[in-house]
Amino acid sequence: MESAAAYGALVERLDPQSRQAPGLYKFKLGLLACFGFAVLGGSALLALGLSAGLVIGLALLSPVLLLKLIKVIWTRSHSAGFC
Repeated sequence: MESAAAYGALVERLDPQSRQAPGLYKFKLGLLACFGFAVLGGSALLALGLSAGLVIGLALLSPVLLLKLIKVIWTRSHSAGFC
């Protein structure tokens, strides 16, 4: 929110709606939550897809570079204590 006044105006607008039709208000809130989770899931799938695409592309273009990348990741993760 931009300010406390804007937040107060939002509460003043939504409070009567929640009292008049609590079922509809909960439904709208549920849709908003589902939309948020869809955006989060889509972002995760996009990141996973791009990562897999880059690895597959690297494997097709130069398997030697892919092996070097795996070696670098392997040695760094072991030296940092992740494995």
